Amino acid sequence: MGGWDCYCAICGGPFHVGDGISRKPRTARFRRRLERRLNGDTEQDTSEDDYDPEEEMPTPTSDQQRNDDSSQYEESLATSEEEHSYDPDILSQDGIEWTRTLHVLGFNPAAPSITKAFISGPGRYDMYGTVEVTPGDDPNFSDRSLLTCYCDLNGQDPVFPFHWCCFQLLRQVLTMPPNVHEIDKDLLYSVMLECAEDYCRRLTKLDYGNPGPEEEQYWITEAGKEFLVAHPTKTPAGLSQLIKSTITGSSYDLPHDKSNLTSQVKRDPFTKLPYDLLDRTLSQLPASDLVSLTNASWTVHSALQDEGFWRRRIKHDMVWFSELHPLLDESDFLRGRSRKKIYLWLDKMTYPRVHMSGPFMSIANRRRVWGVCEQLAERYLPRLPKEVGEASSFVEKMIRSQSQCTYMPSVYEPTSTTWDLISTFWVKSWETVDRQERRTVAIANGHSQQREMEGTLLESWQVEGTVRIQRLGLVQAVRPPLDNYSILPEDTTIPRPSLLEAGLWKEDYSGPLGTRIWEHRRLRLITDDSRAFEQMCSNTSRPLEALIWAKDEDELQQVERLTAYTAVGGSIAGVFGGEWQTREYHVIHGMRAHFRSGSTNESRSIGNPEATCDDSSPDNCTVLDIDGPGGEIVTEISFTMQECARALTFETNRGRQAYFGDRDAETRRVLRPDEGETLVGIVISFGGGGAFDEKTKRFERTKMLSVAALATRF
Repeated sequence: MGGWDCYCAICGGPFHVGDGISRKPRTARFRRRLERRLNGDTEQDTSEDDYDPEEEMPTPTSDQQRNDDSSQYEESLATSEEEHSYDPDILSQDGIEWTRTLHVLGFNPAAPSITKAFISGPGRYDMYGTVEVTPGDDPNFSDRSLLTCYCDLNGQDPVFPFHWCCFQLLRQVLTMPPNVHEIDKDLLYSVMLECAEDYCRRLTKLDYGNPGPEEEQYWITEAGKEFLVAHPTKTPAGLSQLIKSTITGSSYDLPHDKSNLTSQVKRDPFTKLPYDLLDRTLSQLPASDLVSLTNASWTVHSALQDEGFWRRRIKHDMVWFSELHPLLDESDFLRGRSRKKIYLWLDKMTYPRVHMSGPFMSIANRRRVWGVCEQLAERYLPRLPKEVGEASSFVEKMIRSQSQCTYMPSVYEPTSTTWDLISTFWVKSWETVDRQERRTVAIANGHSQQREMEGTLLESWQVEGTVRIQRLGLVQAVRPPLDNYSILPEDTTIPRPSLLEAGLWKEDYSGPLGTRIWEHRRLRLITDDSRAFEQMCSNTSRPLEALIWAKDEDELQQVERLTAYTAVGGSIAGVFGGEWQTREYHVIHGMRAHFRSGSTNESRSIGNPEATCDDSSPDNCTVLDIDGPGGEIVTEISFTMQECARALTFETNRGRQAYFGDRDAETRRVLRPDEGETLVGIVISFGGGGAFDEKTKRFERTKMLSVAALATRF
């Protein structure tokens, strides 16, 4: 399929225009056709200048015919190039350079802060749904190598790309008075996540305007839509002078005709409305409807002669026109000028439309983008949490500022697209912790907007629908070893959980280990990429299963064999054995460890508990015999990845090897213990539609998703 474009979450525009600007000025033929379109002549796209009747042409020779065909082909190419490029007289290459730089809004559950969202530094789009960005100065930035736009890839939280100038407009909309605080990045991320559908290239639940950008595989440059890539926050040169020179013309003088036709009106339903209600109603209507009502109702016509109405209308409707408002504050400049005429003229000049040009083009794009920002604001502003009061003491302020949440795993599936991040504090002072009862009961609910609690708190909330916790983490602060709290402690980082502590385990495995697996002091989890494994644990609720075949050297001598159970997981097309073919692939859906006869240990299994070696399908299981009494042990585990773990290889200190799973899987990854350590188990997460059961005609078993190993020192 090749690559594809993703677009700005705020303006819907591109991060790569390519050679979108024509190398040549528009031809006279193109301009004639454009003039006919603008004049509304849509019945035909030809003119007498472009067309000669065939009957008036002499019969061409073969050479003439070839030349004519060549000319027509070149003319067709030129026409296509003009129709699918931007006019160089309207836009320059420098004028679209701003579109290439992007930033992203992302979510990092592993961030140490109690907030988790981040805004990256500048970066570029790489044509395959991913971006490369610099960290910037946000401490929550995720350092994972792959940032994917809009789409949840392998359990990783997506990012939302945007142009910085578009974000500046969004910030103005979201933080306008009385909401003067900074943007809540966690809430904004949640809002954008709700507006994004699966495999989208922009926020599909938003209206980016009409005319507006298309959501195609690649950005399409169309003649006449230059305004879509005009810089929305850059003030065009000469704009203020153009507005001044236009408004000071006689066409914008206040009307002198004050005739009153009220006595001649026979029937007008608007006369029954109180003035304040009429004024409020008219304030909600677009300019085109106001003009129509003015022609239909003398009452409306009279009400709209009030200059105060149009003064308010300009400030309310054109809040995005920052260059205009300083001019309107000049009292001498507007004396004797009709604000109604000014409003109608500016509304027309800044209305986004095809084939517009000139200094108002950037303002029109800003107006369009502002409308998208207002849609985000409608979802964002009602959900802003209530402001938390100022800290009542120095200690409370210190607790708030130093609190961290080092790990915030997913605890519910399927993941909802609607969620808010709520932080709750129930300790305001260390004296609270020192109380004799040592009891604190706290309940936090996103709908309550309750942000801090102390002591025993019981409240009731009425919640519509079902509210589920999607992620859960602990907010912690380090208590300074001081009695004098005026002296701040040294910066102390709250330790992150180990990989054993970070995992969501199917059970605690205290049976085979003698202690809970995450509390074992000598046990270590081995992964090929610890950061990726931690992110996988954080972003999925699928539990980890541990097949532990030994907790000590005595149990190592009792191991007799390891068995893996496989089944057909589906089909895959590719080059196998030098030929293109479609074949079945196998997935591992269970494993079992067997011990010597007479051992106190019973066999242990993970995955599908009903997995057996079926005599009718000898390929459905693979066995590795191990001479435990003779000192044979597993020394290396490797696995192959293709969208999930597809195969395993076990090697022993005797040089024996067993291969489990799909035969043609690639990308081998190796797990080896450090010197002095011994492999004592394997950790696998199973999930998703795995093997297809021919009897039930359903995907009843689960496939192997991730692999890690367990090692210890005896």
